[in-house]
Amino acid sequence: MPGWAQVGAKVGGKETDKWNLDDDIKSDKKKDTFIDTVKEFCESTSIHGLKYITEPGSHWVERCFWIALVVIGLAFEVQLVMPIIEKYQNTKTITTVDTTNHPIWNIDFPGITVCSNIRVSNSLYKSVLSNSKLPWINLTEYEQSDGLGQIITNLVKFQSDPDLLYFTDDSREVLKNYSDHITPLMAMITPSCSRMFLYCKWQGKRVDCDKVVKQRKTDDGFCCSFNTIDLAESYALSEEDFEEEDTFGGCSTDSYTYSSSTESSFNTTEMANSTSSDSSGYDYGSYNYGCYSMLSGSDSDSIARYETDPDNLCLNPTTTTSISTSTSTSTSISTPTSTSISTSTSTSTSTASISSDAQYSINSEYDSSTTSTTKSEDDDDLFKGTHVYRTNGASKTLGFSFFLDPVLNDEFSNLFDEYLTSNFFHGFKVLVHSPYEFPEVSKKGIAVGTGQEVFIGVSAEVIESTSTVLTMSPEDRSCLDESETKYEPLGVDLYAFQNYTKSNCLLECRAAAMLKTCKCLIYFFPELPHAFIKQYMPEYNSSKDIICNSDQLKCLADNSASMSALSDGELGANYDMVKGLDCNCPDNCNEVIYSQEISTGPFQDTNHFFWKHAIGGCYTPCAPHKQFKKEKEALEKKYEPSCTEKTLKKKIKDSSLVHVYFKNLGVTKFTKDRLFGWADLISQFGGGVGLCVGFSLLSGAEIFYFFTIRIFFRRNRVTKN
Repeated sequence: MPGWAQVGAKVGGKETDKWNLDDDIKSDKKKDTFIDTVKEFCESTSIHGLKYITEPGSHWVERCFWIALVVIGLAFEVQLVMPIIEKYQNTKTITTVDTTNHPIWNIDFPGITVCSNIRVSNSLYKSVLSNSKLPWINLTEYEQSDGLGQIITNLVKFQSDPDLLYFTDDSREVLKNYSDHITPLMAMITPSCSRMFLYCKWQGKRVDCDKVVKQRKTDDGFCCSFNTIDLAESYALSEEDFEEEDTFGGCSTDSYTYSSSTESSFNTTEMANSTSSDSSGYDYGSYNYGCYSMLSGSDSDSIARYETDPDNLCLNPTTTTSISTSTSTSTSISTPTSTSISTSTSTSTSTASISSDAQYSINSEYDSSTTSTTKSEDDDDLFKGTHVYRTNGASKTLGFSFFLDPVLNDEFSNLFDEYLTSNFFHGFKVLVHSPYEFPEVSKKGIAVGTGQEVFIGVSAEVIESTSTVLTMSPEDRSCLDESETKYEPLGVDLYAFQNYTKSNCLLECRAAAMLKTCKCLIYFFPELPHAFIKQYMPEYNSSKDIICNSDQLKCLADNSASMSALSDGELGANYDMVKGLDCNCPDNCNEVIYSQEISTGPFQDTNHFFWKHAIGGCYTPCAPHKQFKKEKEALEKKYEPSCTEKTLKKKIKDSSLVHVYFKNLGVTKFTKDRLFGWADLISQFGGGVGLCVGFSLLSGAEIFYFFTIRIFFRRNRVTKN
């Protein structure tokens, strides 16, 4: 009889075998459950082709065929999705045409900058040298001609004609002792905007040129600008970062300067009564070129330039006949004596009815109720130079028209009879540009010759970024908003400006290159903060330290091309390009880009329109151009009135008339938007897989259900059974 231990062992053995058998059964059941789940999924899913792979009774060839088709479909889907993923990673924005008829009144009228090719006025130069309140009176005659004259030549011609770069012992000594007065000097001797602009018309109304045209610094020196703002208005730093400047007569200074004195054009009649002076003790009077009261020179200087003028018909009476008969234009100018008398009478009448300080109303050509003490709000804005204008019409009538006198008889030449023109033609360079950028007239200006009427039809392209784009990182959108002046990942670090623009960024970059390479900044460069300059010139202490001497001007001339070009990586080496500056200056997210079409024709003063307005001899009352009329009266005291009139009419004929206007009521507007968001990426992916294998969002839900929830509950049922 077996013992209890044996019985227990047998019983235990039977129990152990039973437990092992149950585990095997459960494992087989699990396998069957998973396989059954796969079969059920393939039979019921919406994904194409899977049900034919697991279909009962199918031949293995059929199964292989459908497996191959599903694999090919998946491979094709990968080929479709990869470019989309690549675009999402590398090209995250897209710029599309929003409209080709964006109204022009929604954008600013462009800024217009005019530079005379005559860079130095001889009469203004003489007035400056003879003024007892300015430091140049202390120079000897030889220091003035050989020293100062050569300095001016070098500053004007160092880019256009480097062969004229030459420094004498006198010029070096003058530059050393008076370096901090060079910038004010160059501003004062530049041809007067007030004398150059004889007539201005804005939106069909005659306006006072002195109020709408301001002297500005450009890459060609001091020039005349309409509808532009001070770069100083966008400076980020406090006034302590700049050299101390004064104001005169309540006018704010134009901070386009390094001079410690006030900077403006000045008027000799005001200078005698002025008490403002610079840090050196020299009285610059109303020299505040933000206020725009130009030096006109003395009467003797105005007459002196006519005494050597070959176009002065009072000096060359034999040329009168040939001139009057050579062209139809001159014949039409020669009017009967009765007309001249009538004009003279009209002049005296109009001048009697207008006070000496009367100015043109900004809203009408002549308003008899307007007095010198009455100024409209628009006048004040124009005078301060802070108002940017817009227009709502596409025609030259509703643009800006201006009449320019080149004053060819006022060209300065140095001791060696070298003339200081910036180009090789008589006339002007005109630049149409954004009102908020530094005018690069020398690089981009349009040539306007004498005796021409020029039509500049302006168009524009507006680029506007959506709010979605502005929420992206600057790396992803490849542009910067105006508030993003510092962004280390892109290497952007604007120091001087509180608003980012690409032009401001390039300006700082070029200034840094000049300071690092040549250790100076040319006189016409905008003022920059002390701390910015010290980054590249640790030895900098005052404005004297950055005035360019002979060696530094030679350095700027030698590196002019490389400082104007931008680095393009290895591409430049492959195409033998100039090695440019490495400036990290991304595009603006929002900007307006102006373009123009130009047409020209010979100018003819039909019916003596501009002659009458210059002398105030209109049939209806009109204020004269003060300086032009002053010259006429001075000449009539010395010469016969008839030849004086013919001489000045000849000057009118040799002048230039320019019209700048929008050529269409609408411009093209581009919108920059996100190319692919997450929603776009998912929809693109879903469309591709739907096309290739019939996959959808619910197909994904089916996979999740069959291989998680369904298996879990099926196993629970198996365990219970």
